[in-house]
Amino acid sequence: MTRIKKGLDYFCFTTDTFHDLRIKRLRRLCRTNGLLVYFYLLNEAYRVEGYYVKVDDELIIDTAEYFYLSEEEVKHIIDICCKEKLFDTQTYATHGVLTSDFMQERYITACKKLRRTAKISDELLLTDMLAEEAAKSQKTEKKTPEKEQTAADGSQNAAQRDKVHPICPQREEKREEENRPLPSIPSPESGSGEADAVDEGGVSSLSDEKEQILPCPNTPCPRGEGRNYTGMVEALQRLRIETKDINAILKMSNFGEVGDPAWRALYTIGCASPGTFKQPAKYIYSIIQKARAQRGGVPV
Repeated sequence: MTRIKKGLDYFCFTTDTFHDLRIKRLRRLCRTNGLLVYFYLLNEAYRVEGYYVKVDDELIIDTAEYFYLSEEEVKHIIDICCKEKLFDTQTYATHGVLTSDFMQERYITACKKLRRTAKISDELLLTDMLAEEAAKSQKTEKKTPEKEQTAADGSQNAAQRDKVHPICPQREEKREEENRPLPSIPSPESGSGEADAVDEGGVSSLSDEKEQILPCPNTPCPRGEGRNYTGMVEALQRLRIETKDINAILKMSNFGEVGDPAWRALYTIGCASPGTFKQPAKYIYSIIQKARAQRGGVPV
């Protein structure tokens, strides 16, 4: 009988990993050995169980021998990883396993791409993503062939009505809104971005917008890693997020500062299948607020 592998053959590695403040603090406190042990444990979690690794004597000994460290050094690095929120402290203290919300989200995303059912123990569950996927699956299963036929008939009748009667102004206005080009990204030099958004008639295309995208400020970044303002705005626009939400996320992320939790949220959305996140802005808010809560309300 063929044994089904629970773990993954590979896992995603974000390019912003080494700009994460938690990773920087781990390297400062434990030097290179801290990074080696952390990524080794991360790999073991994805390889064996998919989203967690059990900490026992065998794991401690294997890790210590692999990197020529003492068992005390490995335990100290694990404690630092938990302290820096790279692993969930409560789960480790209660169940003796290393896991985190982002590990579970990556596991769920990978299982969906592999067309496997993601199973996470209730006592270890740290993310709402699994419940959202289950609710979406149940909603799809409830759709019967009769309802599909009714929907098809309704669409056909609507098409026939459009042929007989002129399109109502509200519907035409909605189509124009959907086809309207995305607002231009303000340049740091111009300060407002209006000079970059002039149409053929000489009228700024932003004049019709109720709210404009905030320009990138010239203030320094606390982390010292700089900003990717343009990349942040373009990523949010591709998700069709409203301008007011774009501005709110820009403020919360210090206008696309490198290493901000907003980038991790955008990465998770990008790895997921189309349509997984119905409200991407709401998800990004939750990730940023959760990171702030872990830091005692201090922006991260």
